[in-house]
Amino acid sequence: MSQYKQEVQRLRDYLTKQLETPDSEDCSVEELFELWRHENPTKSLMEQNVCAIQEAIDALPNDPGITIEELDRQMKEKYPALRNL
Repeated sequence: MSQYKQEVQRLRDYLTKQLETPDSEDCSVEELFELWRHENPTKSLMEQNVCAIQEAIDALPNDPGITIEELDRQMKEKYPALRNL
């Protein structure tokens, strides 16, 4: 089966499943299609998203932050009610 036919089949299956749910009664065809596109991005869009995420990660400062133990200590110091936990 061609990739195009597979995608159409997946869309049909998705729409069939969505139409069986009570929530879909208030959705237009356009809204259902938009939801499907959001949940099933194209390969190109997925690659763009991965690149954008990687750029954001690369832009983060190289600061390891604090350990969980240090955070726990700081929170207990700031909020005495947490000291007994």
